[in-house]
Amino acid sequence: MLENADLGKLIIRLTLGGLMLFHGIAKLLNGIGFIEGELASHGLPTFLAYGV
Repeated sequence: MLENADLGKLIIRLTLGGLMLFHGIAKLLNGIGFIEGELASHGLPTFLAYGV
């Protein structure tokens, strides 16, 4: 049986994994145009959007 600490770690990992999945899907569907615009407005090169 899972101990309390193990159960807490499992919940955190599943939550973070789900959030990362949803953000990745949104980036695939909508592209990186928004991020490029934000970087350009701050004077940064837009190719950094791929790393973000």
